Amino acid sequence: MLLVGALATVVTGSLIGGATHAAADVSPNCQESGYCLFEGAGFTGKKAVVPTSTGCRGTSTLGISAARSAAQGFGDGKALLLYSDTRCTQRITDVSENLASLDPAALSYSLVNLPG
Repeated sequence: MLLVGALATVVTGSLIGGATHAAADVSPNCQESGYCLFEGAGFTGKKAVVPTSTGCRGTSTLGISAARSAAQGFGDGKALLLYSDTRCTQRITDVSENLASLDPAALSYSLVNLPG
């Protein structure tokens, strides 16, 4: 519970504009209802669409060993946080814009509901 509250605080503080940011910045690389992760940099390799359930998940659950780029799809009221470890403890970034290169690569991710 504490981790979820901490993530919500981080998301609230880092994503100015809240729920509208994802809908406004849909990537041509991810014409989906949520977010997309790619096995290769530059939106290449296998593409995986992130399911809408919240919580920590390994990228392996999407059928990719690691995410090396990420893109926004159509907004769903959630923020995508990426981590360099498999337990969602070493945060790399949030996907508030399209990320053509993730270094280090993401091994896990979590979706957090945006406030409002």
